Amino acid sequence: MPDKAKVAGKRVVVVGGGDSGLESAQTAHEAGAQVTMLQVLERFTGMESNIDLVNQMEIPRHFNTRVKALETENGAHARGGRADQGRGRAAAARRATIWS
Repeated sequence: MPDKAKVAGKRVVVVGGGDSGLESAQTAHEAGAQVTMLQVLERFTGMESNIDLVNQMEIPRHFNTRVKALETENGAHARGGRADQGRGRAAAARRATIWS
């Protein structure tokens, strides 16, 4: 993250639960952002040490969730469509707001 001051006090959504996503969430959280993580699988897939740090930071997360679309307003991300993945059942699509 090039400039931590740009995310301080903002809401950030991190898509992905591998090491890159986990580390991005940690960095944004440490910079003062309100972070939410979305992960398509039912668990994180990164190193245990990264998972432990995200758990210690109590960063909210949504598992079994896939980003379906992103919308922009005035050149900035405004909204994202999120489709929750169900196990063996059709899952209803829900809206998730993506902040920039």
